[in-house]
Amino acid sequence: SIVDLLSRSRESGPSPVLESALTCIYQLGCFIHFYGDLGHDYPTPSNSHLVGLCTVESVVIALRLGICVFRVRELVDSADSESTCWSALVSGISEAEASHLIDEYSSKKATPPSSKPYISAVSSNGVTVSAPPTVLDEFVETCISKNYKPVKAPIHGPYHAPHLYDDKDIDRILQQSSALEGLTGCSPVI
Repeated sequence: SIVDLLSRSRESGPSPVLESALTCIYQLGCFIHFYGDLGHDYPTPSNSHLVGLCTVESVVIALRLGICVFRVRELVDSADSESTCWSALVSGISEAEASHLIDEYSSKKATPPSSKPYISAVSSNGVTVSAPPTVLDEFVETCISKNYKPVKAPIHGPYHAPHLYDDKDIDRILQQSSALEGLTGCSPVI
């Protein structure tokens, strides 16, 4: 059950595998709660596309994504670190300034490409910088914390890292399940 998964997750510590699947299940639950329990108007075929038959497949894809991230995490960061966070939110810094600091740090430390900090998200008032936990901790301490107030994010693997993944990873994550073959619907199938 989901309660058992949550319990196991708390006991074993952070895991991209469980976190990906549980996040997907949570989002599906929020959808059901919003339209079922709260009584909002259910989406209609004229203004939306629903893929209800794909909800289980969505969780399977999330699980495969978590497995892929877990494998890459283990390859990139074999060091035991007290910190498990792979990302830090940094407000008040531009993407260009963050890139400059990353390049400067990586050059000075001769950081291998797979461990180099990278910008994993950009917002209107800051960026998210990601790296293996030991590298991230040192980068934040030496380059960021003096001028900005970084906040560690509970992200436990290398997400949004195109330098660590390839098309084969995407194909493995998105491989179609035989359960969906031959299905047709009244609404367009996407």
